[in-house]
Amino acid sequence: MDYVARLFPEISCRLDDFCNRNIDFLDKTVTTFDREMQFYISYLEYIGVIRRGGLEFCYPDIFHSKKDIHCYETFDIVLAHKLVRRDAEVVPDDFYLQNEERVFIITGPDQGGKTTFARLFAKLHGLTCLGCPVPGRRAGLFLTDGVFTHF
Repeated sequence: MDYVARLFPEISCRLDDFCNRNIDFLDKTVTTFDREMQFYISYLEYIGVIRRGGLEFCYPDIFHSKKDIHCYETFDIVLAHKLVRRDAEVVPDDFYLQNEERVFIITGPDQGGKTTFARLFAKLHGLTCLGCPVPGRRAGLFLTDGVFTHF
């Protein structure tokens, strides 16, 4: 570039002045896109490890009037990422709420997966709102305005 600047000093000087005057210029759309793409690319790289372990992801159907919620062969992505890297088995879950059903009651022994299921349920909704693929073979969600838990 220095060679080109010596060949065309006037143009090079004008270009330097332009760059210096506009050094702080960044279009908001471009910076937002850049930041969001970093998230999506990182997410796809993260779930790539899980996919290579044989687990599936899908884009869920989003229901606007039907309030059914279902997911087949779903799993918590953080736990799955850890287990796949250790070549350990990931045990998937299926769940389905239909019609007027609105509550899951989860019981079981300590270390039995209750909190993991609650995290999974929240992540499914959050990832769906972001337009990301969710863990599971097939999913359909009615996006709620709140998820309430009690432990």
